[in-house]
Amino acid sequence: MLYLIGVVVVGARIEQLNQSTDFNGAITLIRRTEPVGKPDLNDQQALYSLVTRGIDGQGAESESSQMIHCVTRLVATNTAYDQYLATAEDPDYRFVFSQTTEAGIEYDDKCMATDRPPRTFPSKHTQWLYQRFSHFDGNQAKVSLSFHANWSIPMDCY
Repeated sequence: MLYLIGVVVVGARIEQLNQSTDFNGAITLIRRTEPVGKPDLNDQQALYSLVTRGIDGQGAESESSQMIHCVTRLVATNTAYDQYLATAEDPDYRFVFSQTTEAGIEYDDKCMATDRPPRTFPSKHTQWLYQRFSHFDGNQAKVSLSFHANWSIPMDCY
């Protein structure tokens, strides 16, 4: 199981991996914000098509479409924060991929461990990692160093 943060293209790579090997990966997409005016991925059984347009190796225009089946659901951190944190307790998660750009990476020392949800993505993700660390008695997670002093996270998390 994968925990993904807004990484739609990675879904295509996992789909290819599933089709060509016995990997059998499944994805939970995590969104920082609720998409406004867009259909909810959960309403369409988390299926989506990825259309790729570009120039091929011979210089000709190319277009392909691929149905993505490996996504199981989408969780928006600003509207379903408890559901987001609950995903940290799933023992099947093995990988975390993030497509968060510099626009989404902001350290705010006013974000606290008790905020539900905290304002910034790094603090949301740190809470997720700490939830996972706590749930599995430190066996399956490491926690971001950025918040450890503000939040009094024990040093054995690292």
